[in-house]
Amino acid sequence: MGIPVRAPILRQHSAATVNQLLASNGRKSLRVFLYPKMMHAKVVLSDGVVAAVGSANLTPRSMRTSREVTMFVHGTPDAPFIRDLNLQLESDISVAEQVTAPFRLGAWQRMGAVVGKYVW
Repeated sequence: MGIPVRAPILRQHSAATVNQLLASNGRKSLRVFLYPKMMHAKVVLSDGVVAAVGSANLTPRSMRTSREVTMFVHGTPDAPFIRDLNLQLESDISVAEQVTAPFRLGAWQRMGAVVGKYVW
């Protein structure tokens, strides 16, 4: 089955990314959710004890030139920061829409996804 993963992603401009995630989800352990509002922060909570919160993008351009940061926190599930982050993530996922099938992408959307991968 794999490790269960839930990924909330911003709805706008994410169709190509969602399609890639769904295509790589052979064991069905990843669930993708489209978040309806703007979200710049990147957040990961792993096993309820390790959190990463920041603005850094994991793209070639961002890694080379951007001045962004990510904070890593290790704690217990009942530590205030970890607990509050978990509650916020659950709240965000509760208003997001789960995606179960790939989006149909037109030529312009496919081209934009390729260009965006190297520009942003």
